[in-house]
Amino acid sequence: MRLILILFTSLIFLAASCKKDKPEITQKADITLSSKALGDMVYYKLGYSFELQKYVKTILSNEISDIYLIEELTTTGNLTGARFASKEVAEHPSGFYLNNSFTNSADALQFYENYNIAIAPQISILTDTVKANQVWTFKTWMEHYVKILIKDVRKASDGSSIDFMEVDIKYFIQRDGSTNLTE
Repeated sequence: MRLILILFTSLIFLAASCKKDKPEITQKADITLSSKALGDMVYYKLGYSFELQKYVKTILSNEISDIYLIEELTTTGNLTGARFASKEVAEHPSGFYLNNSFTNSADALQFYENYNIAIAPQISILTDTVKANQVWTFKTWMEHYVKILIKDVRKASDGSSIDFMEVDIKYFIQRDGSTNLTE
């Protein structure tokens, strides 16, 4: 009987120690997207899932990346910019729509904060070159709308011979299936 009690107590402690608290999913965040190639034998990039609120591999992953960067290069191979891209899910079309571009961050932020109803008459899985002070709408494969403010776009380097792009964004996702983007 004592052995059963010890075994039962051990199982309870083991189950309690294996329990992981899931991080709280919020509706908004500030993140940095990067086009940096990662990996050793198979190269991949990290995209971002608005639905899961985390970075995910763009290949070799069972999680869907909502957004990732595609580099723009000149014909001689010089890095000049980046585009947003999204994976196509046949049953649930997702994509981007450019709502507006601004010459300064104050106007862009004001538009973003006052942009409360999703407007995306035509979506595309690949954007034109993204620039700071743009506001985009993204429709996820789960048919939730996201408003995106591009805060900064820059060429980055980690000391290797290959440069990559980084894009800082602020976003808000509605998770109720409506077009309401009120924060």
